[in-house]
Amino acid sequence: MKIPVHVSRLYAARTPLIFCLAALSVAAAAAQLSPDILLLSRIREKVKKNIALAGNCTCVETVARSSRKSEKGRLESIDTVQFEVAWIGGKELFSLPGERRFTQRPLDALVNLGMSAEGLFGSFVHALFSTNVATMVPAEESTSTGRRIVQYRFRFPEMMSHYTLTNAAGSARVAWSGSVWADADSLELVRLSVEADDIPVGLGIRSAVTEIEYGKYQLDTSMLQLPQTSTVTMTYWNGAMNVNRTDFSQCRAFSAASDVSFGETSSRAGELTDVPEEVFPADLTIRLRLDKMVQFEQATVGDAISATVETNVREHGTTRLTKGTTISGRIRRLEMLESPSEGVVIELEFSETSQQGTRRRFMGAIIASDFIKARVPKAKSTSAPRSDRSPQSLVNEFARSDVPGVATFLVRTKPYQIPAGFEMVWKSYRSKADKK
Repeated sequence: MKIPVHVSRLYAARTPLIFCLAALSVAAAAAQLSPDILLLSRIREKVKKNIALAGNCTCVETVARSSRKSEKGRLESIDTVQFEVAWIGGKELFSLPGERRFTQRPLDALVNLGMSAEGLFGSFVHALFSTNVATMVPAEESTSTGRRIVQYRFRFPEMMSHYTLTNAAGSARVAWSGSVWADADSLELVRLSVEADDIPVGLGIRSAVTEIEYGKYQLDTSMLQLPQTSTVTMTYWNGAMNVNRTDFSQCRAFSAASDVSFGETSSRAGELTDVPEEVFPADLTIRLRLDKMVQFEQATVGDAISATVETNVREHGTTRLTKGTTISGRIRRLEMLESPSEGVVIELEFSETSQQGTRRRFMGAIIASDFIKARVPKAKSTSAPRSDRSPQSLVNEFARSDVPGVATFLVRTKPYQIPAGFEMVWKSYRSKADKK
């Protein structure tokens, strides 16, 4: 199905600080600020440091795109696209997975006809926290999974905005507003919600809403807070709608072979690590055993995990992966389902391995495990359990994912855990871009 191109872009504003407390010392200024504003200041400093560290990493974006033609129409899947994103020099740059060359080209040049959205990886949060342009006010405080979460509402004026909506009808720079949620103790971002304001009617766009959820990633010696999922929803005055669901995975530091291009000039980014990188060949069957137990009540999202290759993996008589090799990754999601009888969701992400000095990205999908294969219900579902399935008949299940290296497990038996020695079978594949 072909639909018109709709692109939303946000570029980081390059403006100096426009507000200052020139007449007050730091101590005197702090004494006059409310606890909410002081907390916001600490969150801002934490996020700015995180943004600086994020300039050394790149992630794979897997985007599931869907649309409807009218208000009464059904939202239907269009396709799934993959590309790689990096935050370099205050800009988001893109490449195809495995291409190892980031260039300053628009995202729609890499993906098929359809909606694409830039700014999800770093531009929104950079504009919000690294410039003092947005007006931010405290909103609410809540407790979630034992964490104290604070919310701040904000508005970013059109005059200083670089958020642009573009389609066949034209292009417009818009103001944007929304909310940001952060952990009051760790000062880490939890969620960001952005809505385009004052969209010109001539574009035919009624609303453009972006939701970004953040997760922890251990990259080398740094624990970073990076986007984990996002949803961009664009609705139109004629009732049509486009929805892009994006999953960020396979995040890592730049490889020595990465090439960064800004227009006519290029610079090597190999100073970050000298470990060469390869992508697994496709269609390899890989048997893994989980090295350590993942227990729902004790684990934390972002915790490191690993699994060991059970048998040599061969292709055309050549050993591609030796027995005993470790595949490393992270806990991606821990969530209690709304109905007590439904259990919990534990999501694992395996990202890479290193063998004989060569680092390989783990592009694969789970095809079998010690749990049965089934479709995992959505978290926090309000639908009642089927009457023909008593709690005693429910079993632990797993589901594969279009996100490389990610497997979702529905655990219904207590204690809620995936035990050490848990067996999984994976099938390697090329990226969506490589399949074209």
